[in-house]
Amino acid sequence: MSVTDTLKIIASPDWMADGLCGNGDYDPDDWYPEPGDDYGTKVERAQRVCRICPVIAKCLRWAYEEDDTWAVLGGMTAKQRSRVKNRITRKRNEWKAQRNRSVCV
Repeated sequence: MSVTDTLKIIASPDWMADGLCGNGDYDPDDWYPEPGDDYGTKVERAQRVCRICPVIAKCLRWAYEEDDTWAVLGGMTAKQRSRVKNRITRKRNEWKAQRNRSVCV
């Protein structure tokens, strides 16, 4: 973990205190899985907790704002968030192109 990552955790938003992932009942490694043997199992466990977490929406928004590329946040892996972000960008570009075509006619 880099110094920047550590500082982000230290200066974390107040809502994080309400997250289920940090209450000590769960293994924090599940939210920071390393590729390997238990990756899928850890992600599944983290996502199961995220689904019932009261701050899931805030957490997901924070993950996008911070452009996190590692942790399970807001119930999604970094790869899942990247796919959603790419889909949104692609759609936005399609809409802009369509609007530009209709304006030019």
